[in-house]
Amino acid sequence: MGRKKSRQGNGSGTVSKRKDGRWEAKLSFRESGGKLRRLTVYGKTAAEARAKLVELQDRFNKGILAEPSSVTVREFAQGWLERETQGKAANTKRLYRQELEHALGILGDMKLQAVKPSHVRAMVDRMQSEGWTPRPTKRNPDPTPRPYSARTIKKALERLRGLFQDALRLEVIHRNPVEAVRFKAPPAEPVGRSLEPSEALALFEAADRHRAGLVVQLLLLTGLRRGEALALRWRDIDLEANPPYLRVVGNWTRAEKDHMSRLKTPRAKRTVPLAPELAERLRRRKESLLSDYPAQAVEGWFVFALPGADHPYTPTYTANVLEALCREAGIPRIRTHDLRHSYGSLLLARGEKLERVSELMGHANPVITLSVYRHLISDERNTPPLSLSDFITGSRAQA
Repeated sequence: MGRKKSRQGNGSGTVSKRKDGRWEAKLSFRESGGKLRRLTVYGKTAAEARAKLVELQDRFNKGILAEPSSVTVREFAQGWLERETQGKAANTKRLYRQELEHALGILGDMKLQAVKPSHVRAMVDRMQSEGWTPRPTKRNPDPTPRPYSARTIKKALERLRGLFQDALRLEVIHRNPVEAVRFKAPPAEPVGRSLEPSEALALFEAADRHRAGLVVQLLLLTGLRRGEALALRWRDIDLEANPPYLRVVGNWTRAEKDHMSRLKTPRAKRTVPLAPELAERLRRRKESLLSDYPAQAVEGWFVFALPGADHPYTPTYTANVLEALCREAGIPRIRTHDLRHSYGSLLLARGEKLERVSELMGHANPVITLSVYRHLISDERNTPPLSLSDFITGSRAQA
């Protein structure tokens, strides 16, 4: 007995009953290259199969009917990463790969078109319950699994969402399965802090007693990012100007290996004045080098490096120096980036304008400065009004 067919019009597809009792709907169309394609969907009833056919036709008419593909999520991710990170700094590219790899470790082998919201939800649940296991080392051949942080899960979802959004634009898929998944991260705890003036002074003095302490002093009194400071060469510092200054022109970063990369933003290329105390210490360091080496050679050398080295101190070494100085100064341990945060905080605390602080720190725009230091500006609004004695003495009376 042949199949019972219900024609839906010329070129609009067919609905027919199968021998197993199910109903199937077929849609035929030609791809952009001229190849004939047939898509088949099934239903328990003719009405269900016909409804699915109408959905196919609607997607086809809108131009979002994806072509079948055997490409996996990991295979598609290779091209997406290349397109998405084109023109970005090497360190940004590294972070994108790391963040996406957390998701690819679970969904990477699935067919791109087969991923559903339920798969993404299961991925998030698995990351929360199982965590991740560090690579074995000689010291720790059997590492203990660690929980994923909320930020890591959020970033993995963010990169995965971008990947599927790109596939949607290219009409490889007809919906983004990540959009339906929600992950509510708990409120983030403050990661860093700003040094108190007394702590900053103690750290600065402790740095005088360390052979590599000058890099910490410069980070504290200029607000440079660590990579910007490590990229400095002596030719980038003018100690004869009044006042002395340095030019931020590069960024030493760690991706697959340490190397020079572009600055984070166009406004990061800037000129920063030097405090007299810092200029004096830089001058003494340079004079010491000039007493032993030709001036032309010294000008091209990295400021924070062994004499004549083709690379500066590593970021890890700089962090270790800071940790040692914190112990010597008797202050709690801080991150390298907290030196930059302290610089911005102290500038605003002494009344420097937001736009000027943004310029000195190389932020893309003052809005970023405002978002980071809003709490300080809010505190200023709560400052008591000036008293008569303030006008007489020219400064606020001490409580």
